[in-house]
Amino acid sequence: MKIKRLFDTLIEVNPLHFIWMGVLLAELLTVIVSTISCRLLWGHVSEKVVIIGAIDSFVVGFTVSVFIFYFVRKTRMTVIANEQLLKEIEERKRVEKEKEDLFKQLQHAQKMEAIGRLAAGVAHDFNNILTTIIGYSEIGMRKSVDAPYAQKKFQTISESAKRAATLTEQLLMFSRKQVLQLLDLDLNVVIINMKEMVQRLIGEDITFEFKHGENCTIRGDKSLLEQIVMNLAVNARDALPNGGHFFLETSEILLKKEDTLHLKDLAPGYHIKLTATDTGTGMTDDVLAHIFEPFFTTKELGKGTGLGLATVYGIIKQHKGEISVTSKLSKGTTFTIYLPTSQGVSIPEKKEIHRDLPKGNETILVVEDESKVRKLIIAILKPLGYSLLEAQNGEDALLIGHHYNNTIHLLLTDIVMPGMNGRELAEQLTEWLPEIKTIFMSGYTNDIISQHGVLDSGVTFINKPFSPTQMAKIVRIILDESA
Repeated sequence: MKIKRLFDTLIEVNPLHFIWMGVLLAELLTVIVSTISCRLLWGHVSEKVVIIGAIDSFVVGFTVSVFIFYFVRKTRMTVIANEQLLKEIEERKRVEKEKEDLFKQLQHAQKMEAIGRLAAGVAHDFNNILTTIIGYSEIGMRKSVDAPYAQKKFQTISESAKRAATLTEQLLMFSRKQVLQLLDLDLNVVIINMKEMVQRLIGEDITFEFKHGENCTIRGDKSLLEQIVMNLAVNARDALPNGGHFFLETSEILLKKEDTLHLKDLAPGYHIKLTATDTGTGMTDDVLAHIFEPFFTTKELGKGTGLGLATVYGIIKQHKGEISVTSKLSKGTTFTIYLPTSQGVSIPEKKEIHRDLPKGNETILVVEDESKVRKLIIAILKPLGYSLLEAQNGEDALLIGHHYNNTIHLLLTDIVMPGMNGRELAEQLTEWLPEIKTIFMSGYTNDIISQHGVLDSGVTFINKPFSPTQMAKIVRIILDESA
């Protein structure tokens, strides 16, 4: 044992600790201070230890880094640590680690929320603009059947507007502010119906395999679940420039309390597990730390928006699920998704058949403060045989309802308007027109709409931007429903 003198006397000590040890403070202030290198039993870490004096057959000291007092027996030099203090230090380290993790999660959530607020701020006006572009371009396509050149131009306009609408929707997805259309769905059926599309997307040089488990019914939004699969497929494709394998697998699992410790948003119980694995290039730890952040991308400029996996993250969170990822360079990547099960019966998929727009002869009151959108709705529904009444706000709509002598079959109203909102209008109209049916529409986000009480079950709602086909179909469906 090598002892080196540092100071002649102690400059300062902790009185309470030495009283607990039964050592007189006056005696300690005169002892020689030295250091000794030894390996501490807790953690097996080499620590520099300061020796402050001797009591009977023990040498009294503390570690320089964390100031843990201990006794070293002179004869055997065995460190006997203060176990209680060690436990406190370990607990402190654990708490600090949790704080650090929570802070990182908070930073991530704040980034997501900031982009979400930005998207929500422009969503309403942007969706109104896109509604008119998409609507009139589809009307133009229908009226230019005998003019293929003009029809192709209208189609290009429509497709470009829909891509813009998709970008807005993606921004709202990862911020969890879009409106969900929840149904009981068999996740296996959703993926099976997408197999050909996924294979075309990833290319022939990548082998796609899907292994499905039993009882994989969840309550979810079909289009958003498809978005998850497509984004994961795109991510796998980009990780496999020279070909390889992409696997999807579903299963029902029971998560116990200890299983959910690292999955903070999940409650114990049955969940549907979806894993997506590729044999691609893999990712570094630095990339993994930012993988779900919006606009983060490792692709070249102009080859990626950085919204793909951020969108997946937001959709899963809005479905009350969790996602984790593991990856190794040159070994590949695995995404593991957990979604709550549904006890309902899944609704079979229906293939959409393109027909002429459904017609009718009922009277519809259209209430929309944006004149261009209001005129578009008139242009969609009037040629289909409906009688249309229009108002730019709730107060005007009430006057029309009071003075119109015939039956008004349907109220088609915007939700957020100056003065009276759509929900208040519907409630007042229903008081003296109890047979009237209602469809709400809005370009605002989920949280703003919910403030106006229009996301209750049984309420019919259509998102902006909508197409003439979507508007015509939902109007006919609601009017055909029995009272």
